[in-house]
Amino acid sequence: MPKVTYSKDVTGVILPIKGLDSENPAEYISEGQSPDNQNMEVVSSILTKRTGSNPLGGQHSETIMMGMELIRKGEHYVFRMGGTSLQYLDPILSGTVVIGYDWQDVILSGCTLTADETYPVTMATPMLEGARILTVSNLKDVIIKCTGESMVAEILAGSPPKAKFMVDYNAYLVIAHTVNETIPNGQRVVWCDTGNPQNWTTGNAKAKDLIEGGDITGMTRYGNYITIHKLDAIYLGYLVSTTEVFRFERRPTIGTIVGYSIQELPSGEQIFLAQDGVRLFNGSASQLIPSAINEDIKKNISGIHYDKCWSVIVPEKNEYWLGVPYKEQISPDTVFKYNYITKVAYKDLRYRMACAFLYTKPNSTFQGVLLGTTDGYTYEIDSSLNDGADVIEAYWDSKDFIPDEYEIFARWTQLDLVARGHSVNIYYSTDSGDTWTFIGTYALTDTFPTDIDPIKVWFDAVSTKIRFRFENANIDESFGIKQFLIYFKKREPV
Repeated sequence: MPKVTYSKDVTGVILPIKGLDSENPAEYISEGQSPDNQNMEVVSSILTKRTGSNPLGGQHSETIMMGMELIRKGEHYVFRMGGTSLQYLDPILSGTVVIGYDWQDVILSGCTLTADETYPVTMATPMLEGARILTVSNLKDVIIKCTGESMVAEILAGSPPKAKFMVDYNAYLVIAHTVNETIPNGQRVVWCDTGNPQNWTTGNAKAKDLIEGGDITGMTRYGNYITIHKLDAIYLGYLVSTTEVFRFERRPTIGTIVGYSIQELPSGEQIFLAQDGVRLFNGSASQLIPSAINEDIKKNISGIHYDKCWSVIVPEKNEYWLGVPYKEQISPDTVFKYNYITKVAYKDLRYRMACAFLYTKPNSTFQGVLLGTTDGYTYEIDSSLNDGADVIEAYWDSKDFIPDEYEIFARWTQLDLVARGHSVNIYYSTDSGDTWTFIGTYALTDTFPTDIDPIKVWFDAVSTKIRFRFENANIDESFGIKQFLIYFKKREPV
């Protein structure tokens, strides 16, 4: 029987910043990619446990179904909506100094909201008498309006149909997928008279049925157009100088399955969730984004609760966030974060999610992200280390490393790590992540060790492949990884 010897080898320096690839075999993805990760992000080329969030204002008794900012005559008003109420963000003053915020009910005058989270909610900010107003529809109750100056909501006059989708476009309020009295029409688009969202019967107020294909699945503004989505087509709507008022051109391309997933990127493309993954629409056709998250979403999105998906653009991170109900989740708690500049993606877990929207931060021109939850809170993304009282459970898994030749055994002995923060737990797996062996917990400092004096991680495993997990699931803690490399001894018969 031949003797066995081991020749010492080492991987190159691994920079773990190339995002998630759960589609391809973990042996074949690049060294900086990850087959699985959670609550991680890349900041200044450093893989880092993501920052947290905190409640803005108090708790509501209902699920926060949607939110929107109204800018009227230079003033900013932030609203959130439950099934039976509309609330606004109210500053708490100490003298003339703002010391906090809370949510107050908008008074419903002559109108009611009687829906729950099973009804779709839509909001818009059309012009009325030279200033913007907030309009709200839930496909069950009549459309209501609020000016923000007076926190009183009233019925939007003119008896417009109830609507699943609503968007303000130039001098028009456009609604789609309507219910007139009790008669639904999932293919209808309706718009008000020019400059008057309280006139739906005369002047330029009209309706158009887009009868080819199925029901409308989403509608939003897209540059100088309106896009109206169906599963198998996207319509471009625009104003014309004829009696048509609006003209709709059909593009035979794949559209969205969830209207809440549609966002416009700074590049001018529209991004959304379709049946086969996340797609980009350029005005002519849609195509899948170049990311392996599409397979992950297709395989694991809940077929029962997919209509609860939400999305938001996070400008300061150049990211499109898509919240989906993942596997057994009943709320869209898994967040796929796609960087539309670098084309890489990561995945977060945020509990009890329901919606997300942007608002202008107080005393600032920058936009912040607000997250609405099923237990009635509105969280603001910030630089904290937790999500309110929830710990951020973060981990990053490496690819499966193999020796130079596939199916050759190696003895894996050492990992050199350059990391900072509070602490990190390190594990290894020799069976593609089915089971994990704990190596140890390593205390970190605020600064990186030098590249020539890294953290030495010792272990001993013999296998044809190995992957590593770096984890921190502690309250008030974070960690960041700059690089690592692995030592092994390849087994060679002599």
